[in-house]
Amino acid sequence: MANSYTTGVTRGYISGVKLTFRMLTCSMTVSGRLATTYTNSTGELKVNNDSTYELTVGTASAGCAGLTAVGDNWAYEALYSVTTPSGGTTKPSIVYTP
Repeated sequence: MANSYTTGVTRGYISGVKLTFRMLTCSMTVSGRLATTYTNSTGELKVNNDSTYELTVGTASAGCAGLTAVGDNWAYEALYSVTTPSGGTTKPSIVYTP
């Protein structure tokens, strides 16, 4: 969902994020929303969390003790290069208009 646009940069969020992590004896679920920023000139989509859009641990097995607990907020950050069509070289323009 986009919620602002200024000089080639669209800001918004992704809702309904649901992740399951498993490592050794630890298993947990994380859900919430992530902030997004898309820059038309570079075709870069940045995804991260901030004070408004967070991922929260919903369940955590006993093997996660000391690593995370239910209610903890998880940090997530990624940078994606967007082109259209998939594998192409054209960067799409995204413009939010309220």
